[in-house]
Amino acid sequence: MRVGYLEKIGFSGLDALHVAAAEKGGADYLITCDDKMVELYKRSEASVKVKIVNILEFILKEVK
Repeated sequence: MRVGYLEKIGFSGLDALHVAAAEKGGADYLITCDDKMVELYKRSEASVKVKIVNILEFILKEVK
């Protein structure tokens, strides 16, 4: 199960559930205020199918 895999690479249970739901839903981005989650994503980017960014990164990217 995807949630179990995401937990194995370091996401907490609820974070893994949110990431798996975003992936399943076909989201391009998962926006969060959790800096630890963003840092974990950056270390495991190849294993995650959705881009995890903080709100400021997202706004700056969209405003350009």
